[in-house]
Amino acid sequence: MKLVLALLRIFLGVFFILSGALKLFPVEPFELSFISMGVAAWNSAPLIARAVIGIEWVLGLFFIINFRMKKVTLPASLALLIIFTGYLLFELMVQGNTGNCGCFGIYFQMSPAESLLKNGGLIAMIILLWKIGSDAKYRFQKTIAISGLVVSLLLPFILNPPDFIARKNLQPETVNFPLDRNKILKENKFGAPPIDLFKGKHVIAFMTLTCPHCRQAAMKIHVINKRYPEISFFIFINGKDENLDDFFISTNSKDIPHIKMNAEPFASLTGGSWPAIWWIENGVVVKKSSYFSLNEEELIAWNNHP
Repeated sequence: MKLVLALLRIFLGVFFILSGALKLFPVEPFELSFISMGVAAWNSAPLIARAVIGIEWVLGLFFIINFRMKKVTLPASLALLIIFTGYLLFELMVQGNTGNCGCFGIYFQMSPAESLLKNGGLIAMIILLWKIGSDAKYRFQKTIAISGLVVSLLLPFILNPPDFIARKNLQPETVNFPLDRNKILKENKFGAPPIDLFKGKHVIAFMTLTCPHCRQAAMKIHVINKRYPEISFFIFINGKDENLDDFFISTNSKDIPHIKMNAEPFASLTGGSWPAIWWIENGVVVKKSSYFSLNEEELIAWNNHP
C-alpha cells in the first residue's frame, strides 16, 4: 500500500508540473482565457497566468517531496482544481462543449467536458491520499520546500517574461498603401469576401492553418471581437481543408467572418510572413500589426475616431 500511495503522490506531482510547463510555451492562450472570462485585463492577465503556472509547479514539487500533505499540499491542490472546474462549468454553459480547454496548453487539446472528467479523477486521487496517506518528515525537507516555492513562482516570469516587459512600447506600424482590389476581389479562386472591405474600417488578418502564431492571433481576435463586436474583423485563410476544423476548434474563431485564399494572392499580399494583420480604412492599409502589437485600446480608439 505504501508503494501505491507513493506512486500516486509522484504521479500527481509530475502531473501538476507538466500541466504548468505545457501552458508556458506559448503562454498567450492561457492569458487570453482570463481576459475572455472577464476576470483580468490585458496587463494583469500575463501576471495571473504565470502565477497560476508557478503555483502548479509548487504543488507538484510538494507532492513529490511529500511536504505537509494534509495541512498544505492536498487542500491547496484541491482548491485549485475546484477553481479550474468552476471555470470549465462556466465555459460549458456559455460556449458549450467546444474549443480547447487549455489545461495542457496547445499540445494536448481537450474539450471542457473531457477536462471535467480529468479533474474528477484528480480530485478522487487527492481525496484518497487525504484519507489514507500520511506525511513524512526528513532532513532539509522544509529548506527544499521553501527554496522550491520561491524558484517555482519566479521561474515562469524568467523563462517567458510578460509581453509588456519583454516588448516595451511595441506599437503597430503606421503605413499608407491601397488594399489590392485585384488580389482581394478577382485573383482569389474562393471568391470575393462576403463583406465590402473597401468601405469603412476593418481589421483583416492573413493566416495559415498550421502556423502556431496565426492560431494565437486568431484567439486574440476572437477575444477582442467578443468584448467589442463593433470592431469589424475579417480573416483570409490559407491551407488544406483537413486542417480547417482543428484551426477553428483550437482558436474559437469560427465566429469571425472569413474566407479561404489560394496560395498566389495570399503569398503576394503577405510577402511570405504571417500572421499579417492590417488596419483598413476605406480601402487603404493605415497600420500593420503583429500578435503583440494588436492592442485592444488602440483598436477601439481608431475604430471610434471619425
